[in-house]
Amino acid sequence: MIREVDTDWKWGLLAAAALTLLALYPQIYLVVKEGRSWAGAYAYFDTDEVAYSSYLNALVQGRPRRSDPYSGKYDELANPLPESLFSVQFLPPYLLAIPARALGISASTIFIILMPLAAFLSALAVFWLIAATTGDSRVATAGAIAVLCLGTLISGQGQIGAWLGEKHGWSYLPFLRRYIPAVPFPFFILLFVLRWKSLYATGKTFWLQTGACAAIVVFLNFSYFYLWTSAIAWLACFSVVWLIARPQGWRRLVLSNSIIGLVVIMSAIPYFILLSNRSTSTDQIQALVYTRLPDLFRPSELLAIACLILIAILIVKRKLSPKENQVLFAVSFLLLPVVVFNQQVFTGRSLQPFHYEEFVTTYAVLIAVFILCGVLGRKEGRFAVLLSPRVLFWIGVISFAYGANGASGISRAALDDNILRDKSIAVAKQLEELDPSHKGIVMPLNLRQGEVLPTIGSHPVLWAVHMPVFPGNSEDELTERFFFYVYYCGVSPDALLKILNSGDSAVLSALFGPNRAAPHLAMNSTPVSQNEIETAVARYSKLSAHFEKQHAEKYLLAFLVVDKTMPFDSANIDKWYERDHGYEVGDFIIYGLKIR
Repeated sequence: MIREVDTDWKWGLLAAAALTLLALYPQIYLVVKEGRSWAGAYAYFDTDEVAYSSYLNALVQGRPRRSDPYSGKYDELANPLPESLFSVQFLPPYLLAIPARALGISASTIFIILMPLAAFLSALAVFWLIAATTGDSRVATAGAIAVLCLGTLISGQGQIGAWLGEKHGWSYLPFLRRYIPAVPFPFFILLFVLRWKSLYATGKTFWLQTGACAAIVVFLNFSYFYLWTSAIAWLACFSVVWLIARPQGWRRLVLSNSIIGLVVIMSAIPYFILLSNRSTSTDQIQALVYTRLPDLFRPSELLAIACLILIAILIVKRKLSPKENQVLFAVSFLLLPVVVFNQQVFTGRSLQPFHYEEFVTTYAVLIAVFILCGVLGRKEGRFAVLLSPRVLFWIGVISFAYGANGASGISRAALDDNILRDKSIAVAKQLEELDPSHKGIVMPLNLRQGEVLPTIGSHPVLWAVHMPVFPGNSEDELTERFFFYVYYCGVSPDALLKILNSGDSAVLSALFGPNRAAPHLAMNSTPVSQNEIETAVARYSKLSAHFEKQHAEKYLLAFLVVDKTMPFDSANIDKWYERDHGYEVGDFIIYGLKIR
C-alpha cells in the first residue's frame, strides 16, 4: 500500500488542455470552412447526436419531459405519451436545458459549449484517478491522455477499425458523444476516485465519500443505462476482489456497500416504474435480445483477460503482491469487461452490448494498465523504464497524435453534413416566420435536413431516420409515414426495391428495425431476407397504387422544403397539394402546401 500523496494539478491541467483542444477541433474546422457564412450549427461527429439535440431543444422550448420532437407530439392529460429512453434518462438534458432557458441559449450552442467542457472535466477526472492510485502525477498525465485518446484503438474501431475494414466504427472520442455519455462520464470516473479514497478515509470523510458514491450511482441511473449498469457491475467486482484478498476488512466494506446499495435500490424503484411505462416499440428499437450465449471475444475483453493472466504470472514470480491495493483495484477494472459482456448468461437479456465497448470497457482496461504501470515502475529492475520521463512523454505524444488523427478524420468526413445542418438554420427560421404556431408538418426532401430541423425549430416533420426512437408514433404509423415520404418523393416500387437491395441502412431500419439493418447492434441479429424485402415493397406498391385524398389528409403537410441541388419528381405531391410561389432560402425553396 502506498500513502496518499498530494496531486500536482498543473500536470492534470496540461492533460485537460490537450483533450480540450481535440474536442474543439471539429467545431473549429467547421467554422473555418464556413467562414462568415457559419450560422451557429454545432459540429456533430455521431449520427445519434441529432436525436439528443432535438430532444434537448424541445426541453429548452418548454416542452414536457415526455416529448417527441420529430412528430411534434408531447405529453398531455388527454393524450399522454409513453416513456422513452430519452424521458427516463432525463437528468443530463435537464441539466443542460435549465441554464439554456435561463440564459436564452439554443440547443446547438449548448452542444458547442458541452464538447470542450466534457473533455476538460473528463481528463481531470481520469488524471485524478490515476494520480491517486499511483502517487505519480506524471504517470497520470500520460495516462489521462492515453486513456481518453486510445479508446477506439483498444476496441478495434475508429481509424484502426477503418484500416481493418470495419464498417461500423467510431472515428473520434466516444466519451464525448453529446449529451450522453458526455455529461455523466466525468461523474462515472469520479466514482472510482471516491471509492479509492474511501479505502484510506476514516470518520466523517469516509461517510461523505460513501454518500457521494451512492449519489453518483443515482445520477447515473437517470442519465445513461450503460454507465449505470457498469458502475454497479464494477462495485460488485471491487467488493468481491477485496473480500477475497482482504477478508479482515469485511465489516467496513459491507457497511459502505449496504449504504450505497440501499440508496441505489430506492432510486431504482422510480426508475423501473418509469421503464415499465415505456413505449411498446422501445425494446425493438433498442434491439433487446433474449439470449444466454456468452460473449467472449470483444477486443477490450480479450485484452483484459490477457492482463489478468499477466498479473497472475507476476504474482507467481513475486513481482506483484495480491495484497497491494493498486493491484486489487486494477483487477476490479479488468474484471468489468468479462462481467458486462456476459451478464446475459444469468439475466437472459442482451441490450446492444457494443455500447459497453465504446463507452466503458476500453477506458476501464486502459485505466487498469496505467495503474499497473505505476506499480511495476516502482519495482527494481527492468520495470523502472515504465516511469521514465522519456517513455511517459512519448506515450502522451503518440496518444494525442492518434486522437488528433481521429479528430481530423471525423471533421472531414462529417463536413458536408455539418454544412447542410448549418444552412438549415435559415430554413428553420423562415419556417418560424411562416408558421409561428409550429403546428404544420414539414416535409424536407433531404433526409439529413429532416433529422436536424427539430434541433433548430419546433415544427414536426413527416418522417426522419431517428423518429422511431421517440414514442409519438406506433410501429404501423412509422412505416406508414415512411411510405408516405417515399411516395411524395416520387420513388417507384421498383426504385424502392433497388434501394433495399443495395443495403441502405436508413431504409432497412425504417422497415425492419435497427437491429435488423445493423447487425452489430445486437447479438444473433437475423439479416433481412429477400422475401421480407419483396413483401415490404409489395405493401408499398399497393399503397402507392391506391393512394387517395384520405391518405393525404392523414398527415396533413403544411410545407415542402426542396433542395435546389437535388432532382425531384413532384408529380405525386402536386396531385394532392397545391404549392404556393415558394420562399427561396439559400440552397433551398420552402413551398407552402394546401390540400386540393
